[in-house]
Amino acid sequence: MDLYCAKARLIVELDGPVHERTREEDTIRQEFLERLGLRVLRFTNAEVSASVDSVVEQVEAAARQTSPLSLAEGSP
Repeated sequence: MDLYCAKARLIVELDGPVHERTREEDTIRQEFLERLGLRVLRFTNAEVSASVDSVVEQVEAAARQTSPLSLAEGSP
């Protein structure tokens, strides 16, 4: 996990070359985190380098969304 925002229940993963070798492990881990009600956004290092503004916009948009789990708990 590279970045985590508890309030938004959002994890941001920045995937470098090591993730090419651990793709199956990353998938298992992401499924586990999503079962906990967390959202996971993944970006490659190349995406961040080529278009950081777009990546930031996507993270901001995801952070503004309310997760179904937080609605069930009565949190905004």
